Amino acid sequence: MQLDIRFLKTALLLHDEMSENGISIIYMGALNQDFTKMFLAMTEDKMDRKNEKMKVKKRVYHMLVETLQNITRHSAEMSDNPKAGNGLFFIGQDEKAYYVITSNKIENEERKSLCANIDEVNNASEEELKEMYKTQIKSGDLNATGGAGLGLIDLRRKTKEPLQYQFVRLNQEHSLFLLKVSVAVSEEEVEAAV
Repeated sequence: MQLDIRFLKTALLLHDEMSENGISIIYMGALNQDFTKMFLAMTEDKMDRKNEKMKVKKRVYHMLVETLQNITRHSAEMSDNPKAGNGLFFIGQDEKAYYVITSNKIENEERKSLCANIDEVNNASEEELKEMYKTQIKSGDLNATGGAGLGLIDLRRKTKEPLQYQFVRLNQEHSLFLLKVSVAVSEEEVEAAV
């Protein structure tokens, strides 16, 4: 890579996008439990400096862990380490919420069911989410990656915000799955941050 004008323009564009969108961390590559711990520590430090309430901190931690586990368990692009999936990970904050955006490859054949699962979770009431969670726990059915399918349900329950998602078809076999999860801060905390 050369530090030429093209690269400098790209770096400046990336810097501006990060600044405008409150993005504090971007990572691309293999994600595993060690990276999860590192991102949690960095985010905890940032929230401590902002004097965030414990309730917000817990919801943000949960969001980080669940979204990173999504990549490590469900990426169609695994690293050399079988417990590490490859993906892209953003952490940001605006005046109303903390958010995480993840991106990882999935098999195209998984796209339809994943879309249906997210839509079902997004359209469910709090009571319906609670029942979905209980039903899944009781059934104990594990999917091909060893999970019980609780991640999306739990994310929606804990963050209290709809899960935003997109798919970008890459080729005949794979799509890029993008997921944005937000944790709102209370009006009191929004005013304190401004």
